[in-house]
Amino acid sequence: MDRGEPQQTTGITETRNLRSKPFIQSDDQISTGKHWEDWMESMERELRYFRITDPADKKDALIIYGGKVSKIQSNRSSYRSQDFKNDRFKQNVCRTEQEKQQYRASNFRRGGRSVKKTTEDKIETDSNKDISDYELGTPVQWCSPLVVIPKPKFSKIPQDQLESHMIRACDDLRIPNKRFDRNRITQSPVVKDFAYKFHNSRVFSKMDLRQGYHKFMLHPESRSIATFSTPWGNMRPRRLIFGAKCSQDGFDEQMYKIF
Repeated sequence: MDRGEPQQTTGITETRNLRSKPFIQSDDQISTGKHWEDWMESMERELRYFRITDPADKKDALIIYGGKVSKIQSNRSSYRSQDFKNDRFKQNVCRTEQEKQQYRASNFRRGGRSVKKTTEDKIETDSNKDISDYELGTPVQWCSPLVVIPKPKFSKIPQDQLESHMIRACDDLRIPNKRFDRNRITQSPVVKDFAYKFHNSRVFSKMDLRQGYHKFMLHPESRSIATFSTPWGNMRPRRLIFGAKCSQDGFDEQMYKIF
């Protein structure tokens, strides 16, 4: 080989206990030796498991993360509002056909009376009850899609006959839940935990815990994270939301203080 011709260098050495990336980068192609065939097969399995098909993401998994495909998946979760305006969000989050149909309330249409109209009535009712309010004309950093499903006892009713009190409209918080931290301090009390306090009591009070999460106001800084999109504009909850994995912890803590 002439001295003027550049020599090809490899990223693999024969030195033992030396951690090096098991590939040679040559333009857009990755060449490997027989020693790394098993390693490449395991990486391909992870790519298929996480449904990563973008060539740029595959290349990042090799060059930046050394084959750790799970890091690619976690760093995808920047979760800005423009990330789920395209089909990529539905492909990565909505795995089953049923989840894809629940992705937007506008997909629920059957018969004369559509579920979209029923959902609009439900959201308008929540807005009047000070549970949530419209956020029009304001850019948002976080925004979750709206999921609409019938309540279990009304699941057999045809969709064109559903009314606003028969459906459950909530946020799809699977992506934000990956970033939320649990703050569990104590478990919610049960009757046995405080029944002994009723000894020799004569006056009792009753607490209405129906939709108990909505009894607690959200901090203003948390409302922006809980924002969800609807066909009529973004909605920002004012009360504690269902579906967030840290909501139960806050609710249990308040119940422990009360009882």
